Amino acid sequence: MKIRIRYSGPLIHFTGKRREEIVLPEQTTAMGVIRSLSRLYGPRFRGLFYRDSRRLESFFVIMRNGEVCEDYDRVLANDDEITFVAEFAGG
Repeated sequence: MKIRIRYSGPLIHFTGKRREEIVLPEQTTAMGVIRSLSRLYGPRFRGLFYRDSRRLESFFVIMRNGEVCEDYDRVLANDDEITFVAEFAGG
């Protein structure tokens, strides 16, 4: 399935992109997206989401289709959009 990703803050620096589309297996969750992107972009990218090797402590609000993602283990649908909004982004 195809998932659209939007980046903000330091993730733009790590990826060199503001947006991208990735293809992932069916039944992928938001956590699966983070794991896939961490493999793609490396340990510094992963460090922005995990305090240690297992516990998620993201510096980002993770949104799914414009709404705050409350359940990172909920299966995504084809063409969903995941947005990572830096918590320190002001307004």
